[in-house]
Amino acid sequence: MENVSHYVTHHIDEAIEKGWIQLYFQPIIRSLSHTTCAFEALARWQDPVRGLLTPGDFIPALEESRQIHKLDLYIFKLLCQNYHPRADQGLPMVPVSFNLSRLDFITCDIFTEIEKLTQAYQIPPSQLRIKITESVFIKDIETVNQTLNKFRAAGYQIWMDDFGSGYSSLNVLKDYEFDTIKLDMAFLSNFTDRSKEIVKSVVDMAKHLGIHILTEGVETLEQYTFLRNIGCEMLQGFLFSKPLPYIQAIEYIEELGLTHETPEIT
Repeated sequence: MENVSHYVTHHIDEAIEKGWIQLYFQPIIRSLSHTTCAFEALARWQDPVRGLLTPGDFIPALEESRQIHKLDLYIFKLLCQNYHPRADQGLPMVPVSFNLSRLDFITCDIFTEIEKLTQAYQIPPSQLRIKITESVFIKDIETVNQTLNKFRAAGYQIWMDDFGSGYSSLNVLKDYEFDTIKLDMAFLSNFTDRSKEIVKSVVDMAKHLGIHILTEGVETLEQYTFLRNIGCEMLQGFLFSKPLPYIQAIEYIEELGLTHETPEIT
């Protein structure tokens, strides 16, 4: 049997056409009010031959073959399709974050493609959060900055994903203004006094710079309590919910009493 990377590379178009790639959501929780303040959109590939493929199985292969834009735009389209069934009923909505790869800025006009879908489905850009990693800035920095500025001017927020996982996060933070930084889960995997001090320092820095902060990988009540007490605004992790299909995610957080955040409840 061919290896997973080769399989993914040669079946991405079929997977999109036949709906093998599915959209999952994981809630993001406001630490003080314990409300759902956002969702993260995630991709899962349920393959009829290979079974469930995780992002670690297909994202590297799609980046290597320069096809990642197909996945990212398809996930964004699914995200848009999920918006109005709930919004049209007048039910509370929260923003959704979604990933863009470094190659999206090279292989296509990503701003125009996203705008086409946003306008076609009448999604307010204020409800969307674009997540990028520091790798976006490795090449063509000026082009990337111009594209991100277009998104910002159109009303999208820009989030820095996996902060602290690479080697130049602080340098990127110096060169571009992010709305939110998402602290990498590695900081919580070894929850020592030293790691706590580092997390606290990052939270303090973000607040000083006027940047919101989200920590992923929250799995224990101890981690939750610590992060809330040091002023980390938003939390995400298995302590609250694993990623789930949209309807299941909504039902699950309602069962847990994690009310959707509104202007009156923050």
